[in-house]
Amino acid sequence: NIMVVMELKNLPKVLEILKNDPKYLGGGAGGGFKEEVIKHLDRIVPNTLKAVNIIVKEDGKLVGYNTDALGLYKSIEDTLLKENKEIANSRFLIFGAGGVAKEITALLAKNNAERIVIINRTYGKAVALADSLNHEYHRDIAYGAPEDMTRGLTLNTLKPLDAIINT
Repeated sequence: NIMVVMELKNLPKVLEILKNDPKYLGGGAGGGFKEEVIKHLDRIVPNTLKAVNIIVKEDGKLVGYNTDALGLYKSIEDTLLKENKEIANSRFLIFGAGGVAKEITALLAKNNAERIVIINRTYGKAVALADSLNHEYHRDIAYGAPEDMTRGLTLNTLKPLDAIINT
């Protein structure tokens, strides 16, 4: 087990070294690298991933996965079931528009969430993520908002709110 701390500019070279190292089996991608690393992998599973947190060497190829979002999704699904609810037709407020947010919102949209509101410090990132979801799923399911809209959105727009997710 070796932990490599590096700068983003060194990512391609480090991945090349790891790919060619017969002892390297896989590892994790942390914050700041989860989206960028995708460009340098041989494959991602599923091929729609926007962020990767696990990289595995399979048949000499570097393959990226994201277990963050799936674990979070299962937890949300289990919690909603205890309230006799399901992902479909539920309303979600998401804090964040980065790697995990991109994956969890895609899973929620794919499984027919009614509404997804994305709040982010950088308003443009929230809007961009919402727009990409609406385009990909061919319906107005998501919208982005700046941080200062949190109270109004939560109290007035999303009644009833089924879950708040901090990514």
